[in-house]
Amino acid sequence: MFHYNPSSCLPSSAELPDSDVTPVDNELQILIPSLLLSILTSIWQSCEDCFFGINMGIYYAASTIAIVPDGFLSLGFKNS
Repeated sequence: MFHYNPSSCLPSSAELPDSDVTPVDNELQILIPSLLLSILTSIWQSCEDCFFGINMGIYYAASTIAIVPDGFLSLGFKNS
């Protein structure tokens, strides 16, 4: 039987990318996703199965480098 331990697949906090204090986004690239987050938060106040992330790394696999979009939306669907 295969025993899966998810914590063994995740990078440690020391291995996660960190800021090198080099600005890569201009002010507009920061304001637009933040505005979208504010709008979605007010529209979907009761939504419990959605998530909008800003400037967060997404890992396809533990051995790959992170993809860091300006914003991403994840929607879950409830089975009726």
